[in-house]
Amino acid sequence: MAARELGKAGKKVIVLEARDRIGGRIWPLSADSFGYEAQAGAEFVHGEALVTKSLAQEAGMTLIETEGDMWSSRDGELSLSDVLIPDQYILHDKLGDGWKQYRIKEGYGALLIFLESECRAHGVEIHLNTHIQKIETNGTTVKAHDDKSTAYEGAKAIVTVPLPILSDITFVPPIPEKLYAASQMGFGGVIKILLRFKDQWWTNTLGKDFSKMDFMFSDGEIRTWWTQYPLPYPVLTGWIAGPHAEKLKDRSDDDILDIAIASLATIFKVPVDILYQNLVRPMIANWSADPYTKGAYSYATTASRAARAEILKPVFGTIFFAGEALYEGKETATVEGALASGLSTAQKILSN
Repeated sequence: MAARELGKAGKKVIVLEARDRIGGRIWPLSADSFGYEAQAGAEFVHGEALVTKSLAQEAGMTLIETEGDMWSSRDGELSLSDVLIPDQYILHDKLGDGWKQYRIKEGYGALLIFLESECRAHGVEIHLNTHIQKIETNGTTVKAHDDKSTAYEGAKAIVTVPLPILSDITFVPPIPEKLYAASQMGFGGVIKILLRFKDQWWTNTLGKDFSKMDFMFSDGEIRTWWTQYPLPYPVLTGWIAGPHAEKLKDRSDDDILDIAIASLATIFKVPVDILYQNLVRPMIANWSADPYTKGAYSYATTASRAARAEILKPVFGTIFFAGEALYEGKETATVEGALASGLSTAQKILSN
C-alpha cells in the first residue's frame, strides 16, 4: 500500500520481501487445492474498514457480509445461540458498520494481485526471497543489507515487519528505545486450521440442522470453528489463539491435525476414522512458529499508546515504521490497520 502510494507520486520504490510471495500475513490458497479462494491468513474484513472497502471498490471486488447461526458446544451439549442480548438491534444501529464482518468474494488474493499490478504499473520493483538482516542510516541515505551481501540504497526506508521481527534486524545506529517499545506491545499467536472435506458431513449430524452454521464455539481443545456459509464449500476452519497457540507452536502439523479432528469428533459425536476418511486436504497455518512473524497480530496493552508513539518517530528522518500494530486508529490488528498505516506513512514521507 505504501509502495503504491509512493510510486503514484513518481518516487522510485523497491519492495524487499523475505518470503517467496507477497502479502505477509495475508496468505491466499489456490482454488485448485481448496475449491475456492481460501485464506490461510487474514480472512475477514472487520467494521467500517474505509481504506479496505475503497480499495476493493477500486479493484472491482465484492464484499459479502457474513451471516448464519452461532452454535455452542459446552459439556458435550450442543445449543443454538439464538438469545438476543438486551436491546441488541438498538445497539447495532448505534454501532453502524462498526460491528459488522465481511469477506471479499474474490478473496484477499485478488486484492494483493491488484496492489501488485498497481505497484508495477508505477515502476515499483518487487524483490522476493530477499531477507534483510541490517539497516543503516547516516541521516541522508539508508542502506538495507540482505543475507546474500547485497545492499539496497535509498533516501528513505519503511520497515513493515511484525513487531517481534524488529529485534531480528540489526539497526545502525541502534534503536534500543524502539525495540523496548515493541516489547511492551501485545503480540499474540494463532494457529489456523483449514480442513477441506468431501462433503458438508456436519449439516444434519445428531439430528440437528447445521446447514446455516456460521460459527461453532466449544469448550474443547479448539475453541472456535467456522464455515464458509452461505457459500457451499465443504470446509471447516479451526482457530487456536493466545497461550494455547504458544503451547502448541512446536508441535508437528500432523499432531495439530490430530487435535483438530479429535476436537470435531468430540463436538459432533462422529468417529475420528470417519472424519479422516472424509478429509480431502488439511492446511495448518502455524503463525506462531513462522520465523517471519513469530505470531499473528498485535493487541493493546496499557503501554501500547506510548510504545506506538515511540516507534512511529522516524530515525533521523530516514527510517520509518508501519504495520497493523502501528496504526493510530481504532482498527489495529487488522488488514485495514495495515493498509491504513502504509497509506499514512507514505503520505507522511511525501509531505516532507
